[in-house]
Amino acid sequence: MKRLHIQVKGVVQGVGFRPFVYNLAKKLNLTGFVTNTSKGVTIEIEGEKVSEFIEKLKNEPPPLAKIYSIETKELPLNNYKDFEIIESIDDAGFTHVSEDVSICAHCLMELFDPSDRRYLYPFINCTNCGPRYTITTKVPYDRPNTTMAVFKMCPECMREYKDPSNRRFHAQPNACPVCGPQVSLLVKTKEGAKEIENPIKEAIRFIKEGKILAIRGLGGFHLCCDAKNPESIENLRKRKKRSNKPFALMSPDIESIEKFCFVSEEEKKILTSPMRPIVLLRKRTDCLLPDLLAPNNSYLGFMLPYTPLHYLLFYYPEDTFLSFRGSQCSEESLKIRRRFFADAQNDIGKVEILRSLKLPQNDIKRTSAHFEALVMTSGNISEEPIITKNEEVLEKLYNVADAFLLHNREIFMRIDDSVVRELNGKIYFIRRARGFVPKSISLKEELPEVLGAGADLKNTFTLIKSNYAIMSQHIGDMENLETLQFYEEVLKNLKSVYRIEPIALGHDLHPLYYSTQWAKEHAQKRRLQSFALQHHYCHVASIMAEYGLEELFGIAFDGTGYGTDGTIWGSEFLYCTIQNFQRLAHFKPISLPGGE
Repeated sequence: MKRLHIQVKGVVQGVGFRPFVYNLAKKLNLTGFVTNTSKGVTIEIEGEKVSEFIEKLKNEPPPLAKIYSIETKELPLNNYKDFEIIESIDDAGFTHVSEDVSICAHCLMELFDPSDRRYLYPFINCTNCGPRYTITTKVPYDRPNTTMAVFKMCPECMREYKDPSNRRFHAQPNACPVCGPQVSLLVKTKEGAKEIENPIKEAIRFIKEGKILAIRGLGGFHLCCDAKNPESIENLRKRKKRSNKPFALMSPDIESIEKFCFVSEEEKKILTSPMRPIVLLRKRTDCLLPDLLAPNNSYLGFMLPYTPLHYLLFYYPEDTFLSFRGSQCSEESLKIRRRFFADAQNDIGKVEILRSLKLPQNDIKRTSAHFEALVMTSGNISEEPIITKNEEVLEKLYNVADAFLLHNREIFMRIDDSVVRELNGKIYFIRRARGFVPKSISLKEELPEVLGAGADLKNTFTLIKSNYAIMSQHIGDMENLETLQFYEEVLKNLKSVYRIEPIALGHDLHPLYYSTQWAKEHAQKRRLQSFALQHHYCHVASIMAEYGLEELFGIAFDGTGYGTDGTIWGSEFLYCTIQNFQRLAHFKPISLPGGE
């Protein structure tokens, strides 16, 4: 018999960790307790199979959990009578917030199961999927600390929420059509915006008619239209004042994407991962999509659906992928449906599974998705941050969209879709955002709490807490008031969630960058030390931090950056250490009309 006190640090809240611990302890006949704290998860375990418990804790955690450390301490026996989950403890510590993840296979199955009480419910989720970062206002990650706090769970949802054996045990966004968020559709008329019934079904009809929709999603709004309709795409470009930048695309499944682009096995893995980023894919020579989507570009950016609402836009009845005859499904039909969704995972396009089941043709009919591809571009005015609020989208995008598919679950942290490329099986970021933020980078040692203010273009900032570097999502170009307000909003939120109060900050050496001017003013107001750092050195140093290196020879092909000699640098060959760097070589500078 042993009793252990266990402290688990990492992404261990909101990912099904406590029910996993509870069920594991019960299975091994162990007693004690588990609880969320601001530092992670605390466990006390007592019994004969404590060693086996620790081994399974390390090697078989829930799929979304990321364990960074497990600390154990042996204690005198306490003679616990049972194992229980106790209320969260807010001890002013530091834990990691989980990233937002795609709808899981189980929820997808239930979404299209007519016998399920959440059939076609756009906010279906469980412990293994759904919103996290975008709805978390502070830690510990509990319902009152999320934007779901305003929705009181009905008795059935509460029963699931309190049952440790249930997939929705302590799933903080847990809801159903009775007690949870709802969607609505506003359509522009001569008299103003008018709400209409059957919002999702009517939204599909509008898109088929060539209209442009603003759709409120996980971390903000998308502007959406049929990607095969050149007139709709041209209207969207004109209204959004976006002449040639590529539009992001969403398809219902891999098979649809393969009609337009080449997709390798590694790219398929990234597309179908829980993060669901936009992946840049090489366009097929016989691609039938309009060139207007990405003018003069041999690549297209595709993603798969990642929320229930996205899947409903592609597969809403009566033309949904699987349509069973009659109002009630036979038990055999339901078994077939469940097996199909379980085997198909998140890819609804696997028709070979249906064929292998030898279904009676009169019991089930096969129909295609409503769309092969939809434009899903960020819902914002050009160069401004993505819009999150219903009132704001009606004000700012009223002359861009024809209709507005809204919902009433508030977005606390706005966030864009991530954009990546694949090379040799590894993800390389073009834009690091949804699904990857606020995942931290582990550093080699504990460091003071500091802020890296970031650059002027494509800004992100970084906060240090303990031995972790926590990066913000993509902020954008620091050239207008709206982006600066977004920057300050994210900084305030991350400081609050992670309880960080920087004692110093680093900023770009360039004296005229908006980010530099903001950083200097911020440091002066709060009496913080500030440090000016050369732009290209910072790029190489970030690689050093990511890979835990003490020194590195780096080549930074990054356009221009203010140099330590007061001239504009570019294409630097640098030898870098943690303390400093040497500029070994560079390309010969040239004069640019209108340049600095």
